[in-house]
Amino acid sequence: MIIERSIPMKMLEIQTVIRRPIVVDIEIYNPEKFDVVFDVVTAGDGLKGEKIFVVEAKSSRTYELMYLPVKVGRYMGMITFLNEMLGEIWYEIGMSAQSDTEIRVPLMSAELGKFSTCEVQVDNPTELEVALNYLLSNPTNFDVFPKDIKLKPYESAKI
Repeated sequence: MIIERSIPMKMLEIQTVIRRPIVVDIEIYNPEKFDVVFDVVTAGDGLKGEKIFVVEAKSSRTYELMYLPVKVGRYMGMITFLNEMLGEIWYEIGMSAQSDTEIRVPLMSAELGKFSTCEVQVDNPTELEVALNYLLSNPTNFDVFPKDIKLKPYESAKI
């Protein structure tokens, strides 16, 4: 038996800047005379939302899907609402993440033989621990402390 997937209800387009979340509202209608419980499945890096979604009888409800990209680029994803009685309702999602603006460090100066410091705020907007990498264009005169930078989920730090 060959089973083909149904056509998506709609193609959603989401655009944002990396590390800046955006929420997309998806309206789901329940035509039945009883409440319907949907299992929700997302596919695509950066897509997040509730795993169970209940829509009361003969009404509609808005599902909030969050997109939080951590990589620049254009990607495809999907969200599927599954119910044994109603089957599946799914949306194809085009996701686009642009690069963020640069953080410019203010001009630094120090007397000969002395040093100067500057702190930079870094954020981890994800639910995973991340290890940050850095690149120094002038390692003779500059350094980054601490050497190993790890941020826990949703943590911010000044380095």
